[in-house]
Amino acid sequence: IPNSVTFLGESVFMKCVGLKSVELSDSITSIGESAFDGCSNLLSIEIPSFVDTVYSYAFDGCGLLTYIKSNAMTPPDLGSFAFNGVKKDIPVYVPCDCVGAYGGVKGWKSFTNIQEPPTPLFTLTLDFDASMGKVEILSENGVEL
Repeated sequence: IPNSVTFLGESVFMKCVGLKSVELSDSITSIGESAFDGCSNLLSIEIPSFVDTVYSYAFDGCGLLTYIKSNAMTPPDLGSFAFNGVKKDIPVYVPCDCVGAYGGVKGWKSFTNIQEPPTPLFTLTLDFDASMGKVEILSENGVEL
């Protein structure tokens, strides 16, 4: 979805059963009624930071969602049945220190697995030469530098 789009209109992807993933631009501020209704093969959704409203039935019938990630610090308002048919025990990843805010808001509090995103694992391989007084990074996450 290009940055010029700020609103996903009503039923825009309705019943797109072939849709497995979608990347929403950060310019989007609201997701329209039934926007992804019936997208039964959608596996995950990442809600951009500035979304303030997810209208009714927006993700109705998206029963294969494995997780939801919301980047909004303030929980977006959810219309009636916005996530109808979505399992309520899937991970809902929210920004750091926002778990309580999401857990206390109508619609969001029906999800039982609201959490901060997992911390990515990071591995550095170092070569230390005490006689030279330097540390050299040889690889990062298994990739040689």
